Amino acid sequence: MGAGFFRVLPAQTRPDSLSLDSLGPVQAKAYNPSKAALYSAVLPGMGQAYNRKYWKIPIIYGLGATLGYFISFNNNRFLEFDDSVRAKLNEQPETDPRPFISLDAARRNRTFFRRNREFLVILTVLLHGLNIVDATVDAHLRTFDISDALSLQLSPQLESLGGQASAGLSLFLRWK
Repeated sequence: MGAGFFRVLPAQTRPDSLSLDSLGPVQAKAYNPSKAALYSAVLPGMGQAYNRKYWKIPIIYGLGATLGYFISFNNNRFLEFDDSVRAKLNEQPETDPRPFISLDAARRNRTFFRRNREFLVILTVLLHGLNIVDATVDAHLRTFDISDALSLQLSPQLESLGGQASAGLSLFLRWK
């Protein structure tokens, strides 16, 4: 097999016809923030898909599924303690799912699980709103200039005022 299995070809001497330099500056595709917001409002995660931020979609659905699970859990417990309160008030111990707790304890537990369920519903609505805001802001910032011409720098700084030294942080914003 003396010559080997692979053959080495000489390098090309002509200029590359697909050079990025010949295309000029690369422009980011502009996205419509209104369209991204509408997509996310209709179907959570669809605005993120429109913005090509696919990695955010499992986070949105994972949080939604977690909130949905806990809403269901708290609703089931609320209904159980509500049935217990009703059975104790109607003096029907045979229909009481929690016969070994007092009426007062059943009422406290019913209130606890109702509050948790309502709080989780509010969190779910906030998650949907955050999903819409994220898609809108991401579409707006798609064409934001992130070149070195604009920089923000945070650095520690020591100052002396009236003979006393004080430490702090300085924030520098630079345009070029």
